[in-house]
Amino acid sequence: MVKIRTGTLDDIVEVVQLWQEFMDEHDILVVKNNPALKDYVPKEENGKQLFKDYLIKLLKTGEGNLSLADYEGKIVGYNLAQIKDEIPVLKLKKVGHVADLYVQKDFRGQGLSTKLQDASISWFKKNKIKVISITVYPDNPHAYQIYKKWGFMDYKVEMRKKI
Repeated sequence: MVKIRTGTLDDIVEVVQLWQEFMDEHDILVVKNNPALKDYVPKEENGKQLFKDYLIKLLKTGEGNLSLADYEGKIVGYNLAQIKDEIPVLKLKKVGHVADLYVQKDFRGQGLSTKLQDASISWFKKNKIKVISITVYPDNPHAYQIYKKWGFMDYKVEMRKKI
């Protein structure tokens, strides 16, 4: 049975491995379907180390939280949630952001992403966060539909252009 639990610094190495799977799958799903994205999402050679350092910083400062799907001691999914500052002219000062949400293929269809999301929402509520955001690529309609089902709405569209 898969259990949802809070991640710790001891889980970082395993989460970084899952992140690499996530990035590889993302490149196949999203970038392959939209080759124009290739120039916008290249990763640093030492991306795994940079991500590891980033996770450590978020967990140590309390600005981030890891929710993990644990199957018999093996992490099969994760959700990285973080608290971000909003621009100062808005009354809303802090926003929760779901940075990453990934479940390994063999464990999909069991509601794990929803359970991971619920765990992150609980963490956001404990930190008095009232609004959360999530980012999705338009070339990933499956994720988009899940987020809509969870009650996320289209808020704004970020557009990019090479110069």
